[in-house]
Amino acid sequence: MSKWQDEGVGGWDTWFTFASSRPVQVLSRLVGGSIEADVHDVCITGSITENLHKLLEAFYLKYACDTRYNVLVTALDFPTDAYAAQALIKRHPNRGGKVHAVQSEDGNTLDPEDIIKAITDPDAAICVALLPTVLFKSGQLLPIARIAECAREHNVALIIDAAHSVGCVPHDFDRWGVAAATWCCYKYLNGGPGCPAGLFIHREHLPLDNPFKGWFGVQDEEQFKMSHTYKPASGVFAFQTGTPPILSLAPLCAVLENVFAEVDILDIRAASLALNGLFMDLCESRVCNNSQQLFRLITPRRDQDRGGHVALAVGPDSSRALLLSKVLRNEKRIIVDYRPPDVLRFCFTALYNTRAEVEETVRVLQEICGWSETDFQARKSRVQSTLVV
Repeated sequence: MSKWQDEGVGGWDTWFTFASSRPVQVLSRLVGGSIEADVHDVCITGSITENLHKLLEAFYLKYACDTRYNVLVTALDFPTDAYAAQALIKRHPNRGGKVHAVQSEDGNTLDPEDIIKAITDPDAAICVALLPTVLFKSGQLLPIARIAECAREHNVALIIDAAHSVGCVPHDFDRWGVAAATWCCYKYLNGGPGCPAGLFIHREHLPLDNPFKGWFGVQDEEQFKMSHTYKPASGVFAFQTGTPPILSLAPLCAVLENVFAEVDILDIRAASLALNGLFMDLCESRVCNNSQQLFRLITPRRDQDRGGHVALAVGPDSSRALLLSKVLRNEKRIIVDYRPPDVLRFCFTALYNTRAEVEETVRVLQEICGWSETDFQARKSRVQSTLVV
């Protein structure tokens, strides 16, 4: 703010490189894994939705052919992923493509074998697959390395939505051979609401044409020449489109440089597994075995099968889930997410949550398990009907 006040438009001399220097190097280490993604493979730009549209279009144009023209998603994806895939197919009616969704048997988790079967099935005619690292409701962590290997063997471009894993789970997009990935930076990276997203494109696909071009995707020295001749920036930076939101970038860059540059992601993962594992243990022993059967764990139990949050399904009356999310937030000061129709998500974050907070949360859930129908009705009458997200 001071730079804006003192320098005005002159501040752009610094802001132009705000999202492409040290913070990007830190982000590259987080997603690139042991060998690190090249700085030209990662940038901070746009939103997940914007980036998905660009990536899907670019890789569809590259991979679609007469024998493979369909796009693979899952039935448990965050809605924006499905919308982006549907919009892609609608833009290419002459291809005759469809969006295939891998189904779930229990409505909460996916069988990785079903994903691999869809990728390898010639009749499915998949050319691009869009998959999450972690399912946004249940917290299931998919074996992306294995799926990516399968996709490469069958010449399928694998695009990853890593919204619920970057900053919490180690990634090795380089070694895995993922074609591209995008993620938000306001969850585990603590960038704050509305901060820009991250974008990765594997170097073997670069240079790649950005189908939705904008002035910020050109070479730095070209931006203020105002030429109508598009000269793309190098590497993934060509996938920038519009002017970056500097005020939203500032806290993200600060946390990347001052927190994640100093902390090993493996240590974050270990602490996250321990905290959320303790929560699951205590829920199983003190909450989920309650005679009311009010809560049920739907997050996979094995460490290698779960991300950074734990999901409880509320029953037998699913309408209680929304009510309880409001009670926990407003009365108990426990921040949870409600996801329709019956899921409460709990996330104990390694950087600042404690064992004591885990134990207190379980104590409150135990207390709720003892409520009578009259107790529920009393809370319902006090709680507003607005949706808590």
